[in-house]
Amino acid sequence: MVSEKQSIVNIVGATAGAVAVSAGSSSSGSVTGSASTRPADPPALGAANASKGSQGVQGRGDAPIDFAILTAIEVERRAVCTAFGLGDDHRVKIGSRVYWRGRLPLSTGEHYEVVVAQSPDMANVDAALLTSDLLHHWQPQAALMVGIAASTKPEEVKLGDVVAGSEVFYYERGKVTPQGTKPEPKMVPADATLSTNVTALPDWKAELPVMRPDDTEDHPRLHFGVIASGEKVLADEAMRDQIAAGHRKILAIEMEGYGFSRAVWQSFDGVRHMVIRGICDDGTPAKGDKWHAYAAASATGFAKHFLLDRPLAPKSTRHRIQRYVVGGVAGVTVLTIAFLAIALWRIGNRDRVPDSGVADNSAAYARSKQDHALPVAVPTEDAQQHLSDSCRTPWVILDTTYKHHGPSYPWNIARQTFLVYWPLTIVEGEPGVQEIHLAPYEIDGAFALAATCFDAATCNKLADIYKATVGSPVQLSCGKPKILGELPVAKFAWSQNLQENLPAANDKQALCARLNACELASLRGVQRLFVECQHDPTKFKTHCARRYRCDKVLACLLADEPPPKIP
Repeated sequence: MVSEKQSIVNIVGATAGAVAVSAGSSSSGSVTGSASTRPADPPALGAANASKGSQGVQGRGDAPIDFAILTAIEVERRAVCTAFGLGDDHRVKIGSRVYWRGRLPLSTGEHYEVVVAQSPDMANVDAALLTSDLLHHWQPQAALMVGIAASTKPEEVKLGDVVAGSEVFYYERGKVTPQGTKPEPKMVPADATLSTNVTALPDWKAELPVMRPDDTEDHPRLHFGVIASGEKVLADEAMRDQIAAGHRKILAIEMEGYGFSRAVWQSFDGVRHMVIRGICDDGTPAKGDKWHAYAAASATGFAKHFLLDRPLAPKSTRHRIQRYVVGGVAGVTVLTIAFLAIALWRIGNRDRVPDSGVADNSAAYARSKQDHALPVAVPTEDAQQHLSDSCRTPWVILDTTYKHHGPSYPWNIARQTFLVYWPLTIVEGEPGVQEIHLAPYEIDGAFALAATCFDAATCNKLADIYKATVGSPVQLSCGKPKILGELPVAKFAWSQNLQENLPAANDKQALCARLNACELASLRGVQRLFVECQHDPTKFKTHCARRYRCDKVLACLLADEPPPKIP
């Protein structure tokens, strides 16, 4: 049998060889990939066209796409193309699909590669088919559905305003019985990172290329809430109100958001997504096309404002860094040797070093292991399985702690998980769709943080998120677990002003939880960070955790600035 040390030597050696070959290929200027090559890079978005004497910014023919923008009707697509400076010379045909491709310069000197598409018809089926083709053709890192919609609350969400969708609520599904139709709505949440960035945007002062139909100087306002999606053009106030009653946070109704969101969700490619809608009518018989152009321009103007705030790191930036690293063969060789030495050292010293990797903190590690040895800390195999969709009373025990820590201890940690993985909505009363209710309960000699959910899918997702971020086991249950006390022992406050949920400067558990949550959300982190940070916070830049938005937390972690001095 090959020894573990020899296995690591073989793996690292093979990796180093592969890196060297890759570096050689890169330096020769060859580009490898799929057999189908993408069109050459287009001019920068918003640049003057060639007839005015401008030169297009040329680059690699396989430059990856950052944002895909999908539209359903011509007035929406024309609004997007106008805002992003796209014309006929930006058209790209792939199979039966036609796209418009360009580049959006950012204030950082970087740029986004953008592709725009229009569905051949309205409604969710066509939107889903277009989305599926676009994801296959371009593999973007994010997709936006941009267009027009009807307001469900005309006094609050007015004509020309913009709604950024926290979730899409599909209201058409149900079961027809002799007693009537029993609704079975479906919800798809927007991407957590995009949602968080929307809520933290600087003020948007819209300057649109279209005049307001009411001849006023009012500016569009931004709203963040649920968007209902169905298959019918709505011109009936009673039906509008009936749909809006399905979820108290529905602000707009449209016809493509669910097909788009569901197609992205089923792609399994990790594509971030969101629906953005401009309000063109109120869904009553008085509706018309008068506001279509303005509403489309308003939604597009906000989408561009959102992108210019750089919600995601451009793929081109990451690829340049990757090519630079691969090009430095000597540097990679040194790093490979260092990794090999560390791996062999850890194998030889595994009996003397705790799992956390903190050699001088074994006592703290032992205490931490003891703290996790609580009644539900190691659930049975059955308890780790997801709940069935048929469960009508889903519960999940997220964490436990001894009573001397107090009931707020696990909540301070959980709060940071929810802050990163918004938009799971936390409510005080009975939870609705995509909502959870959290409370601490007494168990034998301890406190347990438990949640109830509207349906099993929400509790399953909550359990997955919490376990991945914090690393502690969770326990799912159909019905209230018998181990819990009869009534909650406290209430927890969750602020809709998300910045107010940031950890206190002296709360090391919450600070470590936020660092870990942001690392995992960026696909950079590992579960052990949370445990290791608690063992020895001085080895981590915990002050970075008090930055709002995970991109700023990560930028702080990567910066060379020293932590602030504590008086």
